[in-house]
Amino acid sequence: LINYENADDAEKAKKAWLATFARVSETAGRLQVVLPDDEGKKRLAEALRRLDAFKTGFMPIARQLEKNLLSSGRSAVALMQPILPEFAAAQEQLVELFKQIDVGAKQAEENLSRTADAVVMTVMLITAGVLAISLPFTLLNLASIVGPVRHAEDVARSIAAGDLRTAVHADAGADEIANLLRSLSSMKNALTRL
Repeated sequence: LINYENADDAEKAKKAWLATFARVSETAGRLQVVLPDDEGKKRLAEALRRLDAFKTGFMPIARQLEKNLLSSGRSAVALMQPILPEFAAAQEQLVELFKQIDVGAKQAEENLSRTADAVVMTVMLITAGVLAISLPFTLLNLASIVGPVRHAEDVARSIAAGDLRTAVHADAGADEIANLLRSLSSMKNALTRL
């Protein structure tokens, strides 16, 4: 309890207790909005009702303490006996509610983890699918580039070795490799005429 012999201490303690009760009520109001089920909301409402009953029963005792009307701390405790079950029941309701919230939070965490795993798996499958589709096209594109470059390299080596019989297959393309093959063909033809 509080120092019942000092009225100022009793008043300060009462103000602090009322401020705490106001914060509890405010927090409970915010909690009421986010509770997922009616059972939790009923449990919270019941706990608040019991806390309010305790407050209602305690206020006359607090006024007596402030006015130094009680002979001892035992007198205050004796006066509180009828209202203590309300406080104990409110506390029990809140403990059960917090257990329920904890279970709900753990379930939500597990659901979030499963969802995150599913998203990661989906991204991996999409990536694998994109690779499976794009890889053959990439290899075909690579072959269409590397083949003519290798052919140009073979023609250049043959010409450098003095073999002017190597056929140059220059297509009608307008890219750099087609231009290189046409230039090699022109060079080979010019060297053949010499």
